[in-house]
Amino acid sequence: MDCTPLRYGGGVQVAIAFLSGLVGQSEFEWHAVAPQQMREALRPLQLDAGKLTFVSKTSPADIFKIRKGLRALEAQQQPDVVFTVFGPSYHNFSAPHVVGFALPNLLYPRFRPLGIRRRLTTGIFDILRRRSFRRADRLVVETATAAELLAKRVGVHPSKIEVVGNSVNPRLLQLAVLPLSSEGPFRILVPSAYYPHKNLEIIPDVAEYIAGIDPELDFQFFLTLGEESEGWSIIRGKAKQKAVEDKITNLGNLNLDALGAQYNQASCVFLPTLREISTAVYPEAFYFRRLLITSDTDFARDLCGDAAVFVNPRDPKEIAETIAVVLKDPNRMKLNIEEGQRQLARKFPSPHEKFEAQLSILRSVVQ
Repeated sequence: MDCTPLRYGGGVQVAIAFLSGLVGQSEFEWHAVAPQQMREALRPLQLDAGKLTFVSKTSPADIFKIRKGLRALEAQQQPDVVFTVFGPSYHNFSAPHVVGFALPNLLYPRFRPLGIRRRLTTGIFDILRRRSFRRADRLVVETATAAELLAKRVGVHPSKIEVVGNSVNPRLLQLAVLPLSSEGPFRILVPSAYYPHKNLEIIPDVAEYIAGIDPELDFQFFLTLGEESEGWSIIRGKAKQKAVEDKITNLGNLNLDALGAQYNQASCVFLPTLREISTAVYPEAFYFRRLLITSDTDFARDLCGDAAVFVNPRDPKEIAETIAVVLKDPNRMKLNIEEGQRQLARKFPSPHEKFEAQLSILRSVVQ
């Protein structure tokens, strides 16, 4: 199991869920390799140290060491199949190779103009990424929309693409779901790591508009970014510039228990993302019975159906007007939350169902 391309966010959650399933079965012998950044996240699983190899990934030069280490590990382990949770992998394995796909920039046009040098280097990297994905024996995506775009825009034959829907992390499913609180300010939870396509920089603009539209509305955005991260620095600076610092709080990186607690305290969940292959935020919001406000895009409508409130992710005024209205409309919130429960059952497998689907793909590739 190759986790080396992972850093943080939903990919780490997917890896943890799969490792949790491996621990409880005896059909597959396994070994996992992961970056040091995942060590703390994996600690609660109490995995046998002999099953794990950690690698350093703190600089671009480390990638060459990782590639060499993966080659040596493959020679030592002689695997029947390799599963890279989300690729592209740093190494071209000789064994049959199953690779998860979650790179929206390969499927959608870039949303920010790039300089000539950046455009050139990005174009070269994109060519290499596409080649890497085409080499895989099987690719796994989380939506039918992504599967269709992957075949069309990366050139992967549809027969090599499998769709396995996202699920709520097993640890979150062990937590109680608390009813919405009517006390205190409206808490708008933004449970996302920082990536440019997440569009989190729009939040200070939205906060400024809400304050202007309804000065009496007591609200606050809660982010889940690293305290020292570039993303939080950008958002904090913009919030200060717009005099809405008191409307945006950063909770820092959260473990799953703390994340579940924040869902239970939230009035609604907001994700202004510009593109996704999938996201755990949608099923998590449905599971915790919180209103979901997200982007009016093909992937979001594919995953959410009628369960979410959709907004133009590039229009902070429209977003603010929508939030200001729906937060004060308990009947509308109730209807969306009830539809979210139905959508969770329709569109998202249970962790066990997802794990079994993943194992089925590994079996078929080995055979």
